[in-house]
Order: sequence, then C-alpha cells, then structure tokens
Amino acid sequence: MLRKILFFIAGLLLFCSLSFSISERKITYPVDIMATGGAGVTSYDKFGMIFMNPAAFALSEKPRFFFLKTGVSGNFGIYNFYDIYSALSKNNNDFTQLSSAQWKKLMNLDVHIGLSGPLSLGYMWEGIGILLYNDFSTSAIVQQTSGLPYVDFGSYLDIGILIGFGFKIPLLIDLGKFSSLYGGITIKYINRLKYENQRMSVLELFDSTLGLMNFKKGLLWGQAIGSDLGLLLKSERWAFGIVLRDWFTTPFGWQEYNLNFQPIASNPPLSATYYMPSLDIGFSYKIKNVLPQYSISDLTLYFDLANVFDFTENFFLKTRLGAEIFAFKFLTLRAGLYKGYLTAGFGINTGFMTINAAYFTEEHGGLPGSKPEEIYTIETQFII
Repeated sequence: MLRKILFFIAGLLLFCSLSFSISERKITYPVDIMATGGAGVTSYDKFGMIFMNPAAFALSEKPRFFFLKTGVSGNFGIYNFYDIYSALSKNNNDFTQLSSAQWKKLMNLDVHIGLSGPLSLGYMWEGIGILLYNDFSTSAIVQQTSGLPYVDFGSYLDIGILIGFGFKIPLLIDLGKFSSLYGGITIKYINRLKYENQRMSVLELFDSTLGLMNFKKGLLWGQAIGSDLGLLLKSERWAFGIVLRDWFTTPFGWQEYNLNFQPIASNPPLSATYYMPSLDIGFSYKIKNVLPQYSISDLTLYFDLANVFDFTENFFLKTRLGAEIFAFKFLTLRAGLYKGYLTAGFGINTGFMTINAAYFTEEHGGLPGSKPEEIYTIETQFII
C-alpha cells in the first residue's frame, strides 16, 4: 500500500514538472463554484466538486442520486442584440438607419447565452461516482478595429460522461486528530460540437440569428478522453487541495460536418486540439458558529491558484478568491473574486432540491479588462 502511495505522489510531482509554459484549460466551472470566485479545489461539500477535485469522491459516504439538473445563463447583451436586430429587420438590414444610441450598443455588443441539462444523471457512493451531463453556450463579442468592426463568435455543445474514484490515504505524519488525506482520479469522455468564427462580420452575425442554416462553414465534431488526478488534505476547519488536470493530455480530434451531419472532407486535414497538463492548488478555512443567535452558522474562506506553472499568464487571471456563509439551515450566501472581477451568488437547499445562482465576469483576453463578459446564471438540481 505504501509503495502505491509513493508512486501516486511521485507521478503527480513528475507531471507537475512537465506542465511548464502551457496555457490553462478553460474548464466549465459549476454555478455553486463560480459564485465563490471559481475557487473549488477544496469545495468537497458542493455538487460542483465533481468537476473540481477527484479526491472529493472519497468523502461520499452515503448514496446520493442527482438528476434533472437544469440551468440557464445570459447577460444584458441579449437585450441590446434584440433591440438592434429588431431595428435592422424593419429596415432591410440597413445599418445607416440605426440611431446613435443603437450604434453605441452595437460597438460594445457582448452576448452570452448558455444552457445546462436536462441530460444530467449522477450517482455517488463510497468513493465511486458517475455523471452524465451536457452544456451549451454561445458567445458573440464585437471587436472594434480601425476599419469595420468584427465579431468573435463561438458556440459549443458538450455531452460528457465522467467517472470518478476517491480513496483515503494513510497519513505518514500526525497532523491532528481530525486530519485525513484523500486521493482520487476521474476519467471523462467528451463529445463536443462547435462552431467558431473569430472574424465574423457584424452583418453575418445578424443574418445568422434565424439559425445555423445561414452559416457558411460546417460544424466541427470532436471526441476526447481525459483524466484528472487530485489530493485533498483536510481537518475539521481547514483543507488543502492539489489537482493535476489532463495529466496524460486530452486531445480533441475534429471532423467537419454539414447541417445534414454528412462529413465534409477538409484539405488540409483539421488539426487536433490538445489540452496539456495543468496544476491547480487550493486552500480553505472554516469558521464555525459565527452568529448562532441569528441562525448564522459556518463561514468558509477559499483561495485557489489555477495553472500554477504557466508563468506566461497574468497572475490575476489565475487567482480565485471566495467566501460563503451558511444561514437559516437552508441558505448559503456567496461572494468572491474571479480573474480580477467580483462574483456573487446564493444557494438554497430544500433537502431534495438545490437552487444555485451566480454572477461573474469571464475574461476572454490576456489581461483583466481586455474582453470582459458579464454573466448571470441560475440552475436547479434534484438530489435523493
């Protein structure tokens, strides 16, 4: 057993040394994690931990069945888009008929639409878990140039299966009565359908609103198998976690299809997308019974650092800070700092259903403030 533990730790450190100068994989963070600034490496008591740290599976002592997880996300850019689209529809796509206020909206247009579920089924018990899930998102950001503006457009649909296994590891040194060490691994199979156009014209964006039939290029369909490794050291009040994502590299091979899902020959062949290994670390501290006379119990503080060994990335884009407080035995209030932007949200737990909501800003540029995209999201989840 000791030999297996040492081999696991040695392998983890080896792959950390190989993760120099690699870009962070932009994983989809769950809503309950995003509300606390995206800090989730030690969030072992949230549903979102399924995606954040495989070691958390080891803490699933009683059977839990998750189903009908559904959610929606968007921003105020949807209203601006509809306003401009309505004006153009009435004037045969004549941009000269837009008012100065509508032109200002157009030059700063930033649209996000996202859906999750209802294809979501999960089961966890005694360190083993499996989850079937799906997510969809579309983003369109107008980029201003010295000439005509263009749109950075991306639309993605993921259908995945995630299997996790967590286990307890004997501590070699005494860190206190309530200290425990856990390890875990997840295997994920992802089907991804996407359409990307980083230089779409503004006119093409509005022409394509009625559906994919107006897109001039086909859809890309790819599959990938990946895996994450994780460690979690926790006591009654504090926890420390480390996660090695995509430790054997996660490659997406692509095939282009038309709208009848017939393959299109690409010349030259489409190149694969590789998600390289990256290391995340996290720490959390819990303060119990903060104001019991007001039914306010636990306050938890979180700190994560994503993609530690990528020194080319701005530090603020790697930092995740968060806090949450539990009150009235059913309500959780959350806030944080994600990529240099404030986040906020809440969670409601009725015993058989949870409701989570979050506000955060996704940064698409290389520095905070480059390409910010404000997002509001809410989801429900049934648990038995």
